[in-house]
Amino acid sequence: MADSSKDLQLRELKDMINDLKKMIKTLQATVDAANKREEALTQERDNLKEEVDLLRKKLFGSSSEKRSMDVPGQLNLFNEAELEQNPTIAEPEALESLLPEKETKKRKSHATNAERFSGITAS
Repeated sequence: MADSSKDLQLRELKDMINDLKKMIKTLQATVDAANKREEALTQERDNLKEEVDLLRKKLFGSSSEKRSMDVPGQLNLFNEAELEQNPTIAEPEALESLLPEKETKKRKSHATNAERFSGITAS
């Protein structure tokens, strides 16, 4: 009988070890899933913080249309001509000399009140 009780205890301990191993695997999978979720939430939080900072700068920053800093990841579409332009080719003063002279129109002078009412006599 002593052998059978020891065998029974041994089987129970082996079963308990197997159950504990399964529980450890389950808990490890839960911890891994929680770590992945935490990383995703941290990344999302960081992205939202950057977006809030950018929107605050746009809302409360300078009201000029000119932007002094480039937005990271944004291409500059409107300064390609300036970057590729050779500054020695055409100076603005040289271009102005090529344009025809502007003719200015002279305005007709307005008559003064004395001239307007010169024919009226006071009675």
